[in-house]
Amino acid sequence: MGEGAAPGAIQEFNEIPASIPFDGYDAADKKTKRRLRGLDSGEFPCSSSIYTFLLGVGPDARGEVHGHRGRSDLAVACRGRVWAVELKISGQDGDDAPLAQEAFGQILEKGYAATYRQPHLLGIGINDKKRAITAWKSGFKG
Repeated sequence: MGEGAAPGAIQEFNEIPASIPFDGYDAADKKTKRRLRGLDSGEFPCSSSIYTFLLGVGPDARGEVHGHRGRSDLAVACRGRVWAVELKISGQDGDDAPLAQEAFGQILEKGYAATYRQPHLLGIGINDKKRAITAWKSGFKG
């Protein structure tokens, strides 16, 4: 994942949920809602799917990386650069750009990339209804 890799990475990540038949989502939703008493399943299925995908294609990926003020969803080392990644999930219709901005801001606020040299930051907004990444914000912290 290089400097301009965010759009390509997002496209690759979106192929994961697109490959799952809709009845698989329905069964998982029903089972999760029974177990969680109607609450949304949250970020874990999304982050674990992306994490698993990354493990399969080669970068050094780590999930739930603990730092001094919290933990990021993912840290990915590839081609000499580390990406700090935070995910936010929405089940609403509309613009998900604020969600990606919130995820990006959380990386900065919580210092998820503080221990990396020239990290790339990636905030991702995932729309649960659309079953896709619908917004992202990326940038560098120098």
